[in-house]
Amino acid sequence: MRQIIYVVILLFIIPCSVYSQSVPDIEKLLETNDIESSEDYYEDMINSLIHLSVQPINLNSAGFDSLKMLFFLSDAQIDNLLDFRKKHGAFTHPNELLLITGISQQDLSNIKPFIRIGTYTPEKQSRYHLSQEILARLKMTHPKQAGYKKYSRKAFLYEKDYITKKQSRFQGPPVGTLLKYKISNQQRWQGGLTLENDPGENYFTKNQKTGFDFLSVHVCYTPEKIIHRIIIGDYKLQWGQGLLAWSGYSSGKSTSTLSNEKSGNGIAPYTSTDENRYLRGIAASLHPTRTVTTEIFVSYKKTDGNLADLDTLTPEAVQTASLYQTGYHRNSSECEKKHILKEFTTGLSTRLNHRYFRIGIQLLHYNFSPPLTIGKASYQQYNETGNQRTLVSIDYKTGGYHFYLFGETARSGNGAWATINGLRYSGIPRLALCALYRHYDKGYHSHYNSGFAEYSNTTNEEGLYLGLESTPFRNLKINVYYDRFRFFSPRYQATIPGKGQEIVGDVTFNRSRWDCSFQTRRQTGRR
Repeated sequence: MRQIIYVVILLFIIPCSVYSQSVPDIEKLLETNDIESSEDYYEDMINSLIHLSVQPINLNSAGFDSLKMLFFLSDAQIDNLLDFRKKHGAFTHPNELLLITGISQQDLSNIKPFIRIGTYTPEKQSRYHLSQEILARLKMTHPKQAGYKKYSRKAFLYEKDYITKKQSRFQGPPVGTLLKYKISNQQRWQGGLTLENDPGENYFTKNQKTGFDFLSVHVCYTPEKIIHRIIIGDYKLQWGQGLLAWSGYSSGKSTSTLSNEKSGNGIAPYTSTDENRYLRGIAASLHPTRTVTTEIFVSYKKTDGNLADLDTLTPEAVQTASLYQTGYHRNSSECEKKHILKEFTTGLSTRLNHRYFRIGIQLLHYNFSPPLTIGKASYQQYNETGNQRTLVSIDYKTGGYHFYLFGETARSGNGAWATINGLRYSGIPRLALCALYRHYDKGYHSHYNSGFAEYSNTTNEEGLYLGLESTPFRNLKINVYYDRFRFFSPRYQATIPGKGQEIVGDVTFNRSRWDCSFQTRRQTGRR
């Protein structure tokens, strides 16, 4: 049995007054909504909600993209909220949200700590007004893993077996540590520092010269003129529908059947502890005109990898490597993989934000040195090489008369294509529908993507997704989706291309103090 101990400290060292409720118990809130700590991007969700609890969203001015930051609302609920605001004018009290079709008392309770009503703006405060946050966490596992156990030479018949076991022993204590510090001056500038060690990782060794296994620093300045934002240090990227680049929380198949449209924030400071999905360097967001946004960035960092054996039978032996993405550096074997690869990335994005549509074009280039190996197994023949890869994509969003269209189409330098296109309709009272088609060539790869897919790598797949969300009564919600998909080439542990389909239905009835949910799932095929 595992016991995890968390110690969380959230301090505002310099007192400040903000228009917000007291910081809610976010982990309890996520647990109430069946979002577990083991899920991907859980930490990113916590960071975003902590930020919103301090700087809540103004319901009377926020658009679709901003409201998507409220993870608890579906796309259809946001559509209904915006339609209600357009017809009836500005909100005067949060409880007015209960008048909107599809928003229940539970939905209001979920988002209430992160929204506000009114014209309050942080700029009214002094420019010297600072807020500071410290987040500290200790994580311990019990019982201890086998990697902490000590062995004597007498326990092994052969010396090599003893050496192998010794090299696999964890070098650090069975305690994971996390320390985050953030300082900001309202929305003008902010700085952040993240230090993290997993259980079993040591401190101040030749592989952890900074003391901690993972160190992340960023400084962000927002002048809000032609230069909208500048970030130096670590940052994340969210473009289009995720076919080229997307880091952080990514919506996918879930019981919230109409939450498939992505709304990225472009470049943003990186505050998570994932040691792979981030960029390091400098990034800038420009607003040359009121309707045009341009983003440009350059990144260079070292990342983990496994060096492959040299092929001495070829005339020119080229060193290659494979990615190592666990983030663990607990023993000598894992530490040898740290920072083997050099990763250079640069890109450019330009978006036109019109009143009735949005369209953008993105260009991404990256290179791994040494290049990545494709592998010898049948499922590895189309693997990413990461050697001088250039990709370009176009994404769009538009809507009218309760119809909403969105999508992105991308092409990589090797001629492979990827496309995703969705249609959502919210014109029927208490009912919303969506359809989503995706096609990712088996040769299409982007190291930074996170598009809607059956698997997380957004490649080698075609599928059609149909979703339905209905609220026949105020306290009753029905979500159903059907997804049919196929793969163009064999996947892991498969010898032939696979296909499958999935049907999921979820019925939830809630009252003010309790809720009841019934879910059914049927899946066939796959691989």
